[in-house]
Amino acid sequence: MEHEYNYHNNFDCNYNFRSKTTRTKKPPPQLTPERLADIDEQMLQVLYLLTPTEMEEKKKMKLLSQVQAILLGVWLDADVRLYGSSGNQFGLRNADVDMCLFHTLGENESISDVVNRLGETLKK
Repeated sequence: MEHEYNYHNNFDCNYNFRSKTTRTKKPPPQLTPERLADIDEQMLQVLYLLTPTEMEEKKKMKLLSQVQAILLGVWLDADVRLYGSSGNQFGLRNADVDMCLFHTLGENESISDVVNRLGETLKK
């Protein structure tokens, strides 16, 4: 027998919404204009603390350019791009830099060859 889901049913979620013995909670504080302004200010402070600085963004782009230049010396078709939070502007302050290498494999070249050569190149 297939069960039709009703998320307010005790069977589905082990919580009886119809029970009169549920614990009482304090009502949330009133969201006055002053309280909303305080929350806004706190959120802006968090945003400021987490957002990468302009200097960090410049360093990230410089690193991308340097890696691209190094890998062009190994593979003429190398294309290095940022991805993830590094590329979509959702990165955090002091975060890692996600990069991806695009390269067409040569006739006798395997992915393992590329990974090994990439590692050796970047160690230098």
